[in-house]
Amino acid sequence: MRHTPAALLLLALALPALPALAQDAAPTPAPSQELDLSGSWQGALSIGGTKLRLVFHFEREGEGYSAKIDSVDQGAKGIPVSGVTLTGRKLVVEVAAVAGRYEGTLDAAGRELEGTWTQAGTALPLKLTKSKAEDLPALRRPQTPKAPFPYGLEEVSIRHGGGELSPVGSITLAGTLTRPKGEGPHPAVVLVTGSGPQDRDETLLGHKPFAVIADYLTRRGFAVLRYDDRGVAKSTGDFASATSFDLAQDAEASWRFLRQQKGIDPARCGILGHSEGGLIAPLVAARQPEVSFVVLLAGPAVDGRAILELQTQKIAAAAGADPARVARDAELSSQLYDVLLGEGELDARRAKAEQILVEYIQTLPKAELGGADAATIAQRRVASLTSPWFMAFLRHDPGPTLRQLKCPVLALNGELDLQVDPGQNLPVMARELEAGGNPDYTLIKLPKHNHLFQRCQTGAIGEYSRIEETCSPLTLRTLAEWLRRRFLERE
Repeated sequence: MRHTPAALLLLALALPALPALAQDAAPTPAPSQELDLSGSWQGALSIGGTKLRLVFHFEREGEGYSAKIDSVDQGAKGIPVSGVTLTGRKLVVEVAAVAGRYEGTLDAAGRELEGTWTQAGTALPLKLTKSKAEDLPALRRPQTPKAPFPYGLEEVSIRHGGGELSPVGSITLAGTLTRPKGEGPHPAVVLVTGSGPQDRDETLLGHKPFAVIADYLTRRGFAVLRYDDRGVAKSTGDFASATSFDLAQDAEASWRFLRQQKGIDPARCGILGHSEGGLIAPLVAARQPEVSFVVLLAGPAVDGRAILELQTQKIAAAAGADPARVARDAELSSQLYDVLLGEGELDARRAKAEQILVEYIQTLPKAELGGADAATIAQRRVASLTSPWFMAFLRHDPGPTLRQLKCPVLALNGELDLQVDPGQNLPVMARELEAGGNPDYTLIKLPKHNHLFQRCQTGAIGEYSRIEETCSPLTLRTLAEWLRRRFLERE
């Protein structure tokens, strides 16, 4: 569920990359001969049947070159290059931000580079061709809304305490409120993003799902509030230290803010959450019985450990990983979770987990380690696994919270969702809502849809960027019709 920022990762590797750099390196000296790298060079990596298009932008600066990279299919632009060295016709590009390196040889015409991209020990051929601006690849996202809009749109700020340990007003969430025409009062909904640092549009791989949903619902009579996660874009606060429970404070503050706005009907004000947002929305609704409805898009109904164990296996299998390796990695994850969720001091559990991981890493081919030693890799991995967010996610069981919901609930899952499996979660969600006596819940599995609610072939993560559709018409119609019947037909 927790997305890796595209700007920090070009290849989907099993082992952690080095930390990103905050700034570009100084330009590297250019050679004396008349070779000119200036301009844009495009190529594509082939990863498990998936094409990942890259564009290198070189710029002459004094006696050297600076550069940036766009990972087109990941929607990442301006990845900083830390070093460019051109010796004769041999080019070396260092990209410390993603622990990557490109080595290539320039042809006699100075128009093509034949070389290799290496990241964390994995080497892939990469041919780059010098290209004109009009020939560079671009992502097509035809559903992204474009002005002018037939509704009102305003920038808003929401100030509140960031959690139990944060003083009141310590966080300001920046957002966008869209309103239908007319005085209202209008029914309204707050959108809560999925895991990882997300902006108000839930931008991922060039897609802007929340912008699409907000536009669709506002055109059909609903006011919609979407906001940048704390510490992201224009919002203040620290995202890295936040758990799902802290983020629920943000969602609750946003819901309270929305209810108080002029032209909004507080009796018809609900929450929609996607992925981790589908875990957060019930937390708010259970605490605030005045939440009018909850919409869960790929929301989890089982604990985080169960989600991740199945997710990891399904994603690896879809990527064509060796079944024996998938089974072995699954056993490793199970051992690590047993230790980390066990009893005793956290430092002792960390040390034991690192030992297990070191023993495993030492059995891997050296090419997979990218030159790092097993102990260093294990320390990085365990530090990630024991972050406040991850530990809270592993432990949290949404079941008791779902049983508390008495408002109308709509839960949608994609049939081919590999991240929040519908077979694992929808039956449990139905059982918990029924056990709690919820009088109005609707659970729907959308055929041939993935975790992002795109129509797809396999559900593999590699498809997300290649699919031009951001959110399927069926998803949007199902959502809008469910809301209309309950909150617009009464007018």
